[in-house]
Amino acid sequence: MRTNKLLRAGGALALAVSMALSSAVSAAGASDDDLDYYVGGISENGYLVDDDDNYIDFDEAVCGPAAESDLRVPYGKTIYFPLLNDGTRGNLDRLYEDWQKAEQKLADAGELLEALEQEVLDAREALNQQAAGSGSTSAEAQKAEAAIELLEDMLRFRKRLDGWSADSQLDSGSLRSLLEGCSDELSARCGIFLARDASQEQISGEISRQQRIVDNAASSEQSGTAAYENWQNAVARRDAQMKTVEQAKKDAREAEQAYLDSTGGGDGYPFVHESQAVRHIKIKADWDEGKAHIDSLSITKKRYKNSPYAAESGVKRYAYFLAIEIKDRDSTSTSVKDVSGTVKLKKTSGSHRFDYDDVQADFDFEIGFNPPEDSNVIPIDPALFEPDEDFDEDTDEEFEFEADGDSYYVANTKNQKKIVLGLDTDYDDEIGDRYEYANLSFWNGNGASFSRSGYLYLCAGEDDSLYAIDDDGDLKLLHPDYDHYEDCFVIRTRTLGRYVASDRRLQEVSSTTEDDDPDITVIYDVNTGVNYNPATGGYGADDDELWNTPVPADTTVFSNVLTRGGMLAKPESAPETSSPVPEQQEISAAVTALTAENPLAPPSPVLPAETGKAPMGRNTLILLCILAAEAAVALTSLVCYFAIFRRRHD
Repeated sequence: MRTNKLLRAGGALALAVSMALSSAVSAAGASDDDLDYYVGGISENGYLVDDDDNYIDFDEAVCGPAAESDLRVPYGKTIYFPLLNDGTRGNLDRLYEDWQKAEQKLADAGELLEALEQEVLDAREALNQQAAGSGSTSAEAQKAEAAIELLEDMLRFRKRLDGWSADSQLDSGSLRSLLEGCSDELSARCGIFLARDASQEQISGEISRQQRIVDNAASSEQSGTAAYENWQNAVARRDAQMKTVEQAKKDAREAEQAYLDSTGGGDGYPFVHESQAVRHIKIKADWDEGKAHIDSLSITKKRYKNSPYAAESGVKRYAYFLAIEIKDRDSTSTSVKDVSGTVKLKKTSGSHRFDYDDVQADFDFEIGFNPPEDSNVIPIDPALFEPDEDFDEDTDEEFEFEADGDSYYVANTKNQKKIVLGLDTDYDDEIGDRYEYANLSFWNGNGASFSRSGYLYLCAGEDDSLYAIDDDGDLKLLHPDYDHYEDCFVIRTRTLGRYVASDRRLQEVSSTTEDDDPDITVIYDVNTGVNYNPATGGYGADDDELWNTPVPADTTVFSNVLTRGGMLAKPESAPETSSPVPEQQEISAAVTALTAENPLAPPSPVLPAETGKAPMGRNTLILLCILAAEAAVALTSLVCYFAIFRRRHD
């Protein structure tokens, strides 16, 4: 039995070794000889990873021709530049840029055409009004105007019939009856014979013909007038712009087709997606500026999305990228750094070898935090807020939080310089694991500090306990005031720090009230709106010039109120008289109760007054008694042993 087990185990091991060797040989033998393409270029468009699915998002270029010019690459991020195969040879970026420029030109031409068409309508309306005022409108023009009204009704009915479905309020028979009525009235009143089943194009064409009759009648009667000249000029500009739009449309379609036809590997796919193509590639970088901010460069394989080449399945779901990792920096840094240089690739083995001069790309981008999408809204990812652009300079400037719509921050932004702000409400697993018994809510600020103190409103239940989280992840209990109107704790602070609210008191935390040197700078009473500075003894409002005002008549409001750090300020009081030690009181009560239950119990032990020490506890006395009994038993046993020993030897 054991032999069979060994044989089976040995066979399985041999099979595993054989498969491993086979895979190794296969991998070693794989080369780019079987590829019909090789690395031909590096895209100048850089992209970031979407944190939601870890895909490269081709809709969000942060640098290169496809990116918005004012975007920056955030600190600590990695930029991914697609590797292009030799069928593209780096032209994909240029072709894409040409396509986008053509599309933008078409959009601009279309907007201008709409404006010119409105000018024609306005000029024609003015011309018609002038003709009506002169009373010289011809019968032919009047008949044409009546025909236009009927034709517009007919066109509306035709559109509804063409889009008719079983769910329509009008059935197809009713719509056909309406069309037939319009057709009969046109022939009877206007002499226009148009069948009831005429298409939308035919009806629209007839409307245009009747409109020209009206225009010609008005123009012939008003020829030479200012209104007529204005109308003629508007028509000329509109017609010229129509030709421009047609040409722009043609250019855009050609540019799009050129981009889509940029082939790679013979199938139109522009990226490098097979491992053989990137094997043994070396990277060389020559940075002109910003080298100190580059952490590493590598070739990596990533899945991408929002590209016409993105596949739902198969190997082409992935592509190889040049990854440039940017060094991390303090999340409050407002500095913006320029990075520029050239990155080159070289392949030293296989049939598709190339040198550094064959595959290279020039990069030029900025590193730093981008401005927020909305002013006065602190986003989840840190953003750079500029005064007078992203916030106003005011004594009570309110900032909302993207991550928590019920909490907010009110800051004094007078003379405030640019500042990086960010806050999320992500759950801290490390802290959560320590307090699994509690329901926790987190506010994770990026640690930015304003020039002046403000008021941080954190929405939580009044019965919750609020803690500050320091850099080590330790918690400090706060005692902030509670605003019942806003349902928020109110903390006076100038720093956007980290906090956690718990539905119960947490154990093993250090309270700020126990600090040897607590950072008590300002005490604030949310009920009176008055501040007190313990360091100077001054009372007043937020403005600096009011801090030396006289003490208010009623200063009792400054006991047990909020401090800047969220700590509880205690009022000064006279030294307390000595009182019995709590442990002594507890022992005395316990002994008294025991004596009351057992009249034979010994009297309560009394500690001499001059010693100043508390008596031993009840448990200690019991333990000493047990030890004494055990010692007596041991001594008795020893005496008996020696007595028996001596009797036997005598």
